[in-house]
Amino acid sequence: MNYDLLKEIVVNLERFEQENVSQNGSLKEFGLWLSEKQNADYQSNNGVMKTSSLVPDDVKSTAEQSEVVIGKLLTFLSRYLKIYLKKGLEGSLLTTGDDFTYLATLLNKGSLTKTELILLSAHEKTSGMEVIKRLLINELIEQKDDEEDKRSKRISLTQKGMGVLMQSFEAMGKVGKIAAGDLMEYEKNQLVFLLKKLDNFHNDIYLNHREKNLDEILNL
Repeated sequence: MNYDLLKEIVVNLERFEQENVSQNGSLKEFGLWLSEKQNADYQSNNGVMKTSSLVPDDVKSTAEQSEVVIGKLLTFLSRYLKIYLKKGLEGSLLTTGDDFTYLATLLNKGSLTKTELILLSAHEKTSGMEVIKRLLINELIEQKDDEEDKRSKRISLTQKGMGVLMQSFEAMGKVGKIAAGDLMEYEKNQLVFLLKKLDNFHNDIYLNHREKNLDEILNL
């Protein structure tokens, strides 16, 4: 047995517990914490610019620095992705990534009301109705009266929409590979874990608290 390695793990586990006093640290969280420490050491040893250097000097709190960087980088990544999506959809009846998402959601969920489809896509109602209108005009989806609620319309894929969606999967796969960049496999898994955690947090706000102001949301 490699006792030196075991000692190193124990030492790092103690450090992890000290830095997470108020939390019940899980194995996954310990793994993420250890990876972050290793990445920080790598950056320091190789002279790579750390993320915190992107933050203005007048931002004092480490937590605030992280939050500013997260917001900034998520915004940039969203913009990059839009560029790749536009390239991937060239020549298709789908004009935006939202078009693809709506069709893919209908493929997975089947017939949905307009409201259900918009909520599952985390859209504002106005934006969602624009996407639905565009897909209806292009005959990629069809709508029928809801048998249970005559005031609602149910949306489903047409054969044409199914064909267009199937043709788009290869391009969307390429977009996904480009979006993942040069991340190692374990880094992709870590990112998926963190993004799912963020999505769960924000999806609850979107579904239940989106009418509240920022201060109210912060105090949830």
